[in-house]
Amino acid sequence: MSFKEKILNKSNSFSYYKINYSTLKSENTKLKQKLKNKDKEISKKNNEISQLKNKYEKIRSRFEIDYLYYDVDTLFSRFYVNPFLKYPFTYYDKWGLAFMDHLAKKLENNLNSAEEPLISIIFPVFNYENFIEAAICSVLNQTYTNFELIIIDDASRDSTQNLLKSFSDDRIKLIFNENSKGFSYCRNIALNQSNGEYIFYLDMYNSWQKKYLKSMAGAFLELSDCEAIYSGYYLFNNQNILGIMYGTYNKALLYNKNYISLSAFAHKRELNDKITFDETLDFLEDWYFIIETSKKCKIYSVPILQSIYYYNKEIDSSQLTFTNKHYDKSQIDYIHEKIGTDIYDFSKRHSLDKKISVIIPSYEILDDLRECIETILSYDLDLVDIIVVDNNSNEDVKNYLKKLYDNDKIKYIQNEENYSFTYAIEQGISISDKNSDILIFNNDAVLTKGSLEAMQYHAYNLKDSGIIVPQQFLHSGDKRMNFSSPFPDFNFENDLTPSKSHMNIINVPLYHDGEVLELSFAPFFCAYVKREVYNNSLGLDAELGRHYDSDRIFSDFVRYVLKLKIYHISSAKVYHKTQKSTKKLKDNEDDYNMIFLKNIWDNDLAKQLGYKNPIWKF
Repeated sequence: MSFKEKILNKSNSFSYYKINYSTLKSENTKLKQKLKNKDKEISKKNNEISQLKNKYEKIRSRFEIDYLYYDVDTLFSRFYVNPFLKYPFTYYDKWGLAFMDHLAKKLENNLNSAEEPLISIIFPVFNYENFIEAAICSVLNQTYTNFELIIIDDASRDSTQNLLKSFSDDRIKLIFNENSKGFSYCRNIALNQSNGEYIFYLDMYNSWQKKYLKSMAGAFLELSDCEAIYSGYYLFNNQNILGIMYGTYNKALLYNKNYISLSAFAHKRELNDKITFDETLDFLEDWYFIIETSKKCKIYSVPILQSIYYYNKEIDSSQLTFTNKHYDKSQIDYIHEKIGTDIYDFSKRHSLDKKISVIIPSYEILDDLRECIETILSYDLDLVDIIVVDNNSNEDVKNYLKKLYDNDKIKYIQNEENYSFTYAIEQGISISDKNSDILIFNNDAVLTKGSLEAMQYHAYNLKDSGIIVPQQFLHSGDKRMNFSSPFPDFNFENDLTPSKSHMNIINVPLYHDGEVLELSFAPFFCAYVKREVYNNSLGLDAELGRHYDSDRIFSDFVRYVLKLKIYHISSAKVYHKTQKSTKKLKDNEDDYNMIFLKNIWDNDLAKQLGYKNPIWKF
């Protein structure tokens, strides 16, 4: 190749690369612009999403306020499932809080013509003299004057003892421990030396408004059968209000997580002989004391706010409740182990005296069904009929039920179609003893000891009862607890029957003893219905509620037509497992779509049963 040809060749190559470079550079510039435009679009969409989310949160928040807090009754219903009310307070909240303050005035007036009984106030202290001084002054400033303040210093290392000795009020009694023994020990010593008719408690981070003692003493006079009472309290972080804590007495929630301040709790002197503080505990001993008290005496919640708690620990504001981060998990677990999961066995005070037909609709899930039936087989089968209606389960389930039937343990209907929940219940009732009461019972429900007796007892002793339902306990970690309330600790079991999702709590007693609660609706995983009530109804409507809604229809009929009430009782406890039957139903897409999602009958079954899906179903 000649020199000229080489130069020309290189020149052509240069031109080629130059042209390609220019082209690529131009394309790259265009791509950068496109990406820039895309970023703008993405940013715009993100802003739209954020705005929609904010609007949704406002609408959701307003809906909750309008529905749950629009009057005192609904506010107290809300307090049953979530005791914490976060600041700032809404207009509707303030209505309720104003009523609570007004009620406190009424309770104070109970003492106007009555002699003030002696009150003993027990106050253990250890260091932190600034907090202690404020607490003591709040006691000395009370309008109720007939009290003794027993202060037990647990070997403080600062100037606390000098502070205590500086008070010259004759109503103050001082006890000094040589060595630190813990607050449970201190309180027990003070209880032994107390002389009051009523016992109150105060802690270092608390103070009282000046009419606290008078309004609480007035509550004791108002509630002649009470042995202990508690009220609500304000929560402050330094001088900043965080909200209030007041829970309408909910035993299951109390066992799950504490919402009662010992500084807003009081009891009659007679309780001293029944219970003391556990001196093996140096944490959460106040919660454990209140729970043990609840097992042995009658407690009432009193909806007033006269106590203040200065809270310096972590708060999980996203959940509107308090975390347990300041306690080691092992400490929380230990308290729950001491508390246990058993409630009072009602069979110790009431035996079954009327026959009950337990109706169990069955679909698959042999393990759950077996556990369900075995808890009922422990009863006298002359008084308890077990009737199982199976909706075409697998052969293992059918064989198990056939064996029980052959051994005269159960009555049994075997369907060759999945008719679902409501129709199966009605089939079971149709072959039951016509004089027996009815217990509707899920195949994944588990009775605890004494629960059947408790439901029957209340069905006949609450004269206006139409339906009795127990506590519906979910095991720890069950995600369904999220629908009940944001307050419970989901690591531990809790009752789901009265819940925020059902919005079914009504006519809450002003002073609640935690025993009986009226509901507007009861989910029929377990429901006790007297035969008379069932006979006066139209039964469960399978045509209008194939798989669900029949419990709502029946509940409304009982309330509005029969003029009877639905009661939830805390003395009956039934576990509700993980609804595996519904999950199993998903294996058959057509059945799942018709039964669970649409809750309607397919044309062939509707024709066979003489049903017609209503126009509004579509």
